[in-house]
Amino acid sequence: MKIKNYTLTYDNYRNLITIYAETESGKPFSYVFSEDQTVREIREKLIEIANKLEQNEQVE
Repeated sequence: MKIKNYTLTYDNYRNLITIYAETESGKPFSYVFSEDQTVREIREKLIEIANKLEQNEQVE
């Protein structure tokens, strides 16, 4: 899985960060996470989402 492009936004009121990304084949997706999550947890979730999108599976 490669992420071609991404941007981050930060919600000061809720301490949430949103990443807007695009898979290698160009499918866009976003993921909202807390700053309490580790980089490893975030990376694993992004990989999971991108792989499911590439395989046209339902993302939870």
